[in-house]
Amino acid sequence: MYKARLIFFTLALAAIYLGCSVDSPQMPSWDVTLSLPVVTEEYSFRDMADDEDFLQVTGDSLEIRVKEPITELSFESKLSLSADSENFGVSLGSFQVDSIGAGHVTFTLGELWDDAPGSGVSMEVIPFCFPDSGGAPLTRTVDMGDSYGYIEFTEGSLLVTVRNGLPVSLGDPAAGCPFRITVVSGGDYTDSCVAGEAIGPGCESTFELDLGGSRITRDVEVTIVGGSTGSDGVVLISPDDEIEITVMPVAIRAARALARIPEQVFRDTTMITIEDSTRFVSAEIATGSADFALTNELPVALTLHVETGNVTLEGAPLVIRKRIDALSDSTVTVDLSGYRIETAPVAGDTLEGSNEIDFDVRAELHRQNDLVDLSAADTISVYVTLDELVMTKVTGILKPTVVTFSEEQRLEFPEGFECISPYEAELVINITNTAMVGGRFTLDVEGERGTTLREACFDGVIEAAESEGVSQTTRCEYSGEDAIHLIGIFPEVVRIEGEATVWGRGTISVDDSLHGDLEMIVPLVFEVRADTFTTTPRMSDIDKGVRDGIEEGIEESRFSGHVITTAPLSGGVRLFMGADSATVYSEPLLVLPGDGYSIDFDGTEQTQDGDPEFEIDLGEDELEVFMRDHLWFGLEMRLDSSDGGVTLRPDDAVRIEGKIEVVRRVGS
Repeated sequence: MYKARLIFFTLALAAIYLGCSVDSPQMPSWDVTLSLPVVTEEYSFRDMADDEDFLQVTGDSLEIRVKEPITELSFESKLSLSADSENFGVSLGSFQVDSIGAGHVTFTLGELWDDAPGSGVSMEVIPFCFPDSGGAPLTRTVDMGDSYGYIEFTEGSLLVTVRNGLPVSLGDPAAGCPFRITVVSGGDYTDSCVAGEAIGPGCESTFELDLGGSRITRDVEVTIVGGSTGSDGVVLISPDDEIEITVMPVAIRAARALARIPEQVFRDTTMITIEDSTRFVSAEIATGSADFALTNELPVALTLHVETGNVTLEGAPLVIRKRIDALSDSTVTVDLSGYRIETAPVAGDTLEGSNEIDFDVRAELHRQNDLVDLSAADTISVYVTLDELVMTKVTGILKPTVVTFSEEQRLEFPEGFECISPYEAELVINITNTAMVGGRFTLDVEGERGTTLREACFDGVIEAAESEGVSQTTRCEYSGEDAIHLIGIFPEVVRIEGEATVWGRGTISVDDSLHGDLEMIVPLVFEVRADTFTTTPRMSDIDKGVRDGIEEGIEESRFSGHVITTAPLSGGVRLFMGADSATVYSEPLLVLPGDGYSIDFDGTEQTQDGDPEFEIDLGEDELEVFMRDHLWFGLEMRLDSSDGGVTLRPDDAVRIEGKIEVVRRVGS
């Protein structure tokens, strides 16, 4: 041992002194490869369905579903009824006049019997006639007072009463001299009454003459003719002996008169029709008014009542009461808000019939102490003008009522779906109706994506709500060529033009409306068209261990990884890395691989982990990108055209794994 040390030391000295160059001993060195994971991105369709509203799992199938609301359509502006103006009123017809009273005339025995002795004579009176042969009839003018000027009767009677104050009987029918009274008025009226038997001394008899259709004035004359059977013995003749005739009109109904008018009521019923094609049983008015133009053509003041029992406010009928002076008019406006109109029930589902408002019109004439010239043709007229009535609720048979709409919706389909052509598609239109009246709808739908426009027209039934306040939803499904043609472009913008029409028996109110949604359903069974698209960027944190591994000495570096897919899709990807989500694609820090290359995958071969593996060499500048706390990663994905149909399942996924491999020299 000692000898060996000596030899080594000797050689060392020799080397020093002799200036010989001998290499110093070196430690051994070797290369170490470090794998630093930086990205693991998996695009699972099941996870996408959980995260995205547009994608849904149905059994073992995937469906794209995009639903957009259709603007609510209100019936408020449509619940209106139109009515024409209507003129009605009360014609007096026959009317009452004040009681005229009686007119009296007298005839003495001396006027009736030419041979009558002077007064105070007792004698037997022999039969006689008056006037005697060749004499003129006995005539008197009757004083009828000043309570009228003339009367034209529609009905009435003239009572003619004879009181015999003579000591002999009046009238001798057996001798051909019956007692006859003739009443004449103004040359317009003449009528007579005849006693059928003699009127005894001190007796009275009344006759009734019909005045219907007659006219009398204050100029009334009474003419008498007749005779007497004389006395049965000696009687006392007095100068005051006379007969009295009373004339009195009674039960007067006049067609025209100049007279004093008592208080009386004229009444009539009429109706107006709301000429609207909606046949309603009841209608509740939100807004509207009625103008009543009241005209009094009479020369007397009156109070007018207009009432309708089928237009009510809280159960009370609509009533107008208005005093109108003689030969005047007046206007009354009634706010009908809150009123309810009820008409006769509707039989069946026909729109025949009419919406009638019944009116009871009553005119109360005020008493007039002066003479008034009044005619049966005089009227009290009512001119009713109904504004358009806007209803809060209508029950009956509704006319076809149309609501229209026009709107534009933007749809959020995911990136990449523009490159597929679906084999199946379904458009679902849900219409929710709160009215108890059904109908139909039509929709013209235009879809737009980029410069591509497609149109389709759809129609369907709107079901009526079964009860008030409970809505009814009608689901209409369309899966024909029109639906596939429209949805197949995955439109970014949808424009909807259409109308809904409701009609028929039921109830509809201003609170009722139509609303719904339009849903596009696309099962993921499709043909792929070659295209390239980008995914939404995601952020990944860069582990500190990765950054530390990159900072230490490196011989070489590369980025390697896998594209693993179970989806039956073929294509390629490029990985974009950026500082923030907004600039990943526009200003990337790094793109792997570079322009003109991609990392290919082929899901039709059911690629598994490890195949294919890609490797891309990295320089110092490229490695510097990974010296950050985090990076935003985005994928540019290229899809190749498919030979036929492709079906995506919920468990299909695309997984991208990326790592940096650095080679470090250890021991150097």
